[in-house]
Amino acid sequence: MSNKIKPQRGLRQEDPLSPYLFIIAAEVFTILMNEVQQKNLISDIKLAPTAPSITYLLFADDCIIFAEAKEEEVYQIIQVLNQYTEASGQRINLEKSGISFGSIIPIQTRANIEEILCMAAWENPGKYVGLLARWEISKNKALEWIEEKVMNKMEGWKEKLLNQAGKEAVYFSNNNFWKARAHRGASWVWRNILEGRNFLRRKGSWSIGNGSEVEVWGDNWVEEKHRLEAPENARRMKVKELLVEGQGWDANKVHTLFPIYLSERILRTPVSLVDKNDTLIWPYKMDGDYTIKTGYYAAKEEKKEGRGRECINKHRSYSSLERDLENASSTKSKIFSLKGSTKHNSS
Repeated sequence: MSNKIKPQRGLRQEDPLSPYLFIIAAEVFTILMNEVQQKNLISDIKLAPTAPSITYLLFADDCIIFAEAKEEEVYQIIQVLNQYTEASGQRINLEKSGISFGSIIPIQTRANIEEILCMAAWENPGKYVGLLARWEISKNKALEWIEEKVMNKMEGWKEKLLNQAGKEAVYFSNNNFWKARAHRGASWVWRNILEGRNFLRRKGSWSIGNGSEVEVWGDNWVEEKHRLEAPENARRMKVKELLVEGQGWDANKVHTLFPIYLSERILRTPVSLVDKNDTLIWPYKMDGDYTIKTGYYAAKEEKKEGRGRECINKHRSYSSLERDLENASSTKSKIFSLKGSTKHNSS
């Protein structure tokens, strides 16, 4: 450690030393906040029962402090801020600061806290680092502005001006995701997206609507049955061809095309009587929705099954080889026996 350094001038915002100096100064604030939290002088919040407790969040030189709407906790916050500003030399910009209350806080309590902190309440905090500071609606609604912004930027763009990833995005936007292909020169990212889609199709199960999206051979759609293997010279078919509109399965056609045990299963498979799209259901979760966790276990299961099939095939190959060797050995013994017998007879 050296003697105290007295800065003669300020640092530019782009100066590489600036962030480190700020982190050193902000460490004082975090220590003070942790102390009052440990003493239960300020209430914390949890985003989930097993999540860590939070009393503050820091991002660069911005800070969000969480506390219960009680005057005693507000005074604790003021004391922490006063200690920090005195130690660091920084000052709080009250014009850029505000308070956000929960919906159940009484108006009188809000007014008292605003007066103590000398800050105005923010009914709508707006956006912070590009995202809404307060989400009172669904995630889809809260983030739909991103899609709108991207679509507005894409309007007027010509495909020849886009890079490879951009062309693939435009290509997909004009096609059904289940029918999109990896064209020649497709990027690594696009190929992996399609591989993930194929994995979902392999492990998912189809709930039949109008049957136009589901392949008879290769897709999982029959109740209590995995994918149907196509017989030799079978033409490509959609499940739609096995349905009578508004009535369900075409029993005569099903019995004609499939053996009895399989046709019975097909006729037991639920099908919509109204014209609606087919739905891919994730069978590894009760509600049918895909999650990364269940997808991970399904991928492990598939990999394990692949190893099992590989071992069976190797075992079959070894068994076949052993039989061939036994047959060859038996044939050789017969030849020698035949030669010995011939020699004996000739003598």
